[in-house]
Amino acid sequence: MVRLLAGGGSRSGWRVHGIAAVTYALAIPTMAVGADLACNDAAPGSNVQPALRLLAEADCYRSNGEVVRSLDSLQAALAAVERRDSATTIAIYARVGQLQLSLGNNTAALDALSRGLDLATAPEHEDSAAGLLNDLGRAYIDADRPLEALAAFADSARLAPAGQLELMVSASINLLRALAENRPGSALGARLDAQRTAALALPVSATKAEILLALAALYREAASAESPAADRAARAAELARAALALADQYDETALRADAYGELGQAYAAQGDAERALRVTREAQSIAQRAGLTGTLYRWEWQAGRLLHGLGRTGESLQAYQAAIDTLGATPIAAVTSRRAFQRDVLPLYEEYADAMLASSRGLEGAAADAVLADVQRSVERLRVAEVRNYFENQCSVPDVGSAAAAGTDALVIYPLLFPDRLEILVSTGGSLRQFTTDVRLPELERTIRLLREAIEDGESGASYLVHAQQLYAWLIEPLHAVLEQAAPSTLVLVPDGALRTVPFAVFHDGERFLVERYALATTPALSLIGAVNVEPVSRVLVNGLSAPVQGFAALPFVTQELDSIAATMPSRVYADESFVTATLEREILAGGYSIVHMATHAQFEADYRRSFLLTYDDVITLDELEDVMGSQRFTDRPIDLLVLSACQTAVGDERAALGLAGVAVKAGARSALASLWHINDESTALLVAEFYRQLAASEGRAAALRGAQLRLLNEPRFSHPAFWAPFLMIGDWR
Repeated sequence: MVRLLAGGGSRSGWRVHGIAAVTYALAIPTMAVGADLACNDAAPGSNVQPALRLLAEADCYRSNGEVVRSLDSLQAALAAVERRDSATTIAIYARVGQLQLSLGNNTAALDALSRGLDLATAPEHEDSAAGLLNDLGRAYIDADRPLEALAAFADSARLAPAGQLELMVSASINLLRALAENRPGSALGARLDAQRTAALALPVSATKAEILLALAALYREAASAESPAADRAARAAELARAALALADQYDETALRADAYGELGQAYAAQGDAERALRVTREAQSIAQRAGLTGTLYRWEWQAGRLLHGLGRTGESLQAYQAAIDTLGATPIAAVTSRRAFQRDVLPLYEEYADAMLASSRGLEGAAADAVLADVQRSVERLRVAEVRNYFENQCSVPDVGSAAAAGTDALVIYPLLFPDRLEILVSTGGSLRQFTTDVRLPELERTIRLLREAIEDGESGASYLVHAQQLYAWLIEPLHAVLEQAAPSTLVLVPDGALRTVPFAVFHDGERFLVERYALATTPALSLIGAVNVEPVSRVLVNGLSAPVQGFAALPFVTQELDSIAATMPSRVYADESFVTATLEREILAGGYSIVHMATHAQFEADYRRSFLLTYDDVITLDELEDVMGSQRFTDRPIDLLVLSACQTAVGDERAALGLAGVAVKAGARSALASLWHINDESTALLVAEFYRQLAASEGRAAALRGAQLRLLNEPRFSHPAFWAPFLMIGDWR
């Protein structure tokens, strides 16, 4: 658990995010709130400015853990504050920034903190600037902007008033944390020792305990990077014990759990696993009794690691499973930052899957099936969590339940990327099989990147073949026996990591492409598809831009693309000037369409807020797409298929590819046809026309796409994979 120092108000609300500015220059009227007294009844008297009353009300709600109501009061305070009262405005923005950080709303936090800092540059408000800069540094860390974070923490430590020692030390420790994470190899020894001296000299308080725990974590991590390791680990344990004493003194339950947990990690760094396990169990017990699910899963996870190291495999797997169950009951995976997800969520699932796969070796029959079924459930939960984290929303990505049955004509492939090997889990006919390929992750990722670069360039000739054949050898060749036995018509891929950035259709066995043997589909998680409910196409809402608009290039063959759809299926067409956002919204809300087709520029970025679809007069963000199309999700005729024929994701951008894979889920459609990169406009028109022709002939969606891709593959001008390979059938393939 990484601890960036945060504070102010109720610390428990922000502990998972760290410690921020401890005090502000503005004195807020105190509020003594009894158990039966509402915050808005407890505000100071009428002689206090309305903005200050609302600010005090917000602090009351915050101390009670009512974060949303606190934000509402702060927004009201912002509207009520007098124009010249910069001090109150700064205090409001500071609190809004902290609350938005606690909710994982990083963009809103950056906006509020930046606005507050703009006002705090005036000489009379310099005392407020240090706290805002410290919180701004935390927001920059979450936004993966490390250089700006380093500068903000350094400025905060430099500008902290002499009377705000806790803030000065907090910012200095945050700076060391940012250096450790973003500049590997930084020599922190002397600077750590200086901050240890400063931290131990701070006045006794619960905030001091948080500072000591943050410092303990840095010492512990330095123990594995700098010598002498034993001394660093001992210092970490010493600081954790000091924090525990303060937590006991101030009766801070959450701090006690954190202190025991950190002490467990320090003892583990010293090589004393049994002692580490004992105090970790204490952290678990405290967190469980207090209902601290946000940290409980961390101590369950820590126990799983320790038990694994002690060779107690059964108990270790139980601890890992408990951690996954606890985490799944919280919104942490959805609201945490991308960086925090990679650090605090993803490894838990991967370690559990790794341990379970190891335990399955040598097992046969029902015992092996049970273990692999657990692995599949864990992988499905992880994939759903990844999509929720991308869209930063728990509700946008409903979990349909257990992995849907693929049927007898489909075989589901889960590639699992580990540092030292590739594991492949295969589901067919209700049974699961496990395969292992001896390839290290850097080599696999390099081959994936080279393939993507080669096939995206239509002038690359056959240079892609060596990479396409190598990936086939690693991922498909080990499955030959089960493929021959099952004889599926469709392969359904649930890709992991960099594999999301390349189309499996181009994998090559030396004679033929994979798409020449099977129809292919991809899905972020099988459990997001749900039961089969295939109905005849009612109407297609066809939209497209052929003209250049808003600085984007013309797509001259879009007119041909739209005409071919209208000639094949019942359609309503909106092109160029008539393809405007208001019309799209009106038509979708009116209902009656089973397919929505958009032949327009679409960009998918690592940050979903920067992803968009282009209309003639505007851009549609993914949130706006969800608002419009998602409204049909719970009707008796939801959108069945979303077609985006001119998408673009960056080479090697796994997160952007994850967004593309999740677009159907976000939009409330059962499936989506989309492209990994923008393709030649003429070839796209031909592929789309053939796709709809085959779909109208009652072919399944993946089968219709395969037929369209084979049509281009057999067309000499468009036989290069650059023209046909990037199209993916995402979600329900049937």
